[in-house]
Amino acid sequence: MALEGFAVIYTTGSGQVAAEVSLKNGLPDTTYNLVLAQTPSGAGCFTPPQTTVTLTTNDQGQGNAQISEPILAGQDDAFVLVTSTAGPGDFLASPDVIFG
Repeated sequence: MALEGFAVIYTTGSGQVAAEVSLKNGLPDTTYNLVLAQTPSGAGCFTPPQTTVTLTTNDQGQGNAQISEPILAGQDDAFVLVTSTAGPGDFLASPDVIFG
């Protein structure tokens, strides 16, 4: 099965961009890195991530996590990248969400 999931990306009133991430069909008992990538005009204009958090799946390959960081100057959208620390190939990216 392929890694599946979703991210709800939003801004807060305190100048933060945040995401609630839910993974399904991941590797059981595996740690994933989550990156909240901010971009000025789409995924092709990547700004290096400021924050990385981890999510560890349960024995069924499911897990949830939250990530947030200050909105960087000149950034107006964001997406979430999910990668497995267990090896290459287990990767997921959310769609870009425009907030600016």
